[in-house]
Amino acid sequence: MLFIKVFIIIDHNAIKGTRFNAPNDLHRIDSDIVKKQMKQAGFKLVEEDFYFKNQKDTSGINVFTKDIRGKTDRFVYKFVKI
Repeated sequence: MLFIKVFIIIDHNAIKGTRFNAPNDLHRIDSDIVKKQMKQAGFKLVEEDFYFKNQKDTSGINVFTKDIRGKTDRFVYKFVKI
């Protein structure tokens, strides 16, 4: 029997280059960090979608701020274990 380990990540985009401050302060993450850490953990990115893309979101404010809550710019990544 063959098992394929699939891991889906949906998260709020942070401004590129914000490193590890954004997750703590804004509840967002630079999507490049996610890709890098998942690769280091032995996963391969097989699909990415932008169902929740919102270009009006500046990605610089906390996701729980009243005006942006539920309307943030988010990424969807599908990884498989290699």
